[in-house]
Amino acid sequence: MKFVTIRAIRVTGRLILGLRRKIAKKIPELWLPVPLEVCMKTYYWLGRNRLLSPLRFAIALLLIVLVVSASSSSASPAQAYHGTITSGTFLCNGEPSGFSPTVTGTWNLSIDPKTPAQVTLTIFYNYSLHLALGYNALMLVSENCNTAGCVYSFSGFGDSVTATLDTTMTPARFSWQVQLAGGCSSQRPYNSLTFFGVATP
Repeated sequence: MKFVTIRAIRVTGRLILGLRRKIAKKIPELWLPVPLEVCMKTYYWLGRNRLLSPLRFAIALLLIVLVVSASSSSASPAQAYHGTITSGTFLCNGEPSGFSPTVTGTWNLSIDPKTPAQVTLTIFYNYSLHLALGYNALMLVSENCNTAGCVYSFSGFGDSVTATLDTTMTPARFSWQVQLAGGCSSQRPYNSLTFFGVATP
């Protein structure tokens, strides 16, 4: 096997190109001959798909799609509802109390099958802020569904609070009922209260 080298040699300020028919002795790594057969074998080995054959790739892709679709269909998406508080009732031992302020405000309820429900309330008595509450541990007690929608019932604060969301009505209805300890007094003439609200689009 013969090799031809082209070298540029500077002689008295001019470049002279000389053709040599021998391999340079000073840097043999640069002129190491590689037989054509080895090059072809290396290229063939690199060109082969050694990770996955097309059949194995198709099976793996199909399994991934099936797992993702099964997990997404089994888990219901989180639902968020919000609206306004329109009224409130205040009872003392089940009877109407003399306390009857104008109750307004807002409510937000997030229902996620994987976590406890979350609620935020902003309540005004006679247009003055009375309560701003965020609570993220409402436990689902019951869920009754039909073609019109669902009625969700939640408990919280050690079962002293019952929250209800009725989506069978349009707009959906929300209520927040609290049983208070300590009976009725002149400063708080009620031991249970309920806030009522409607959902807004």
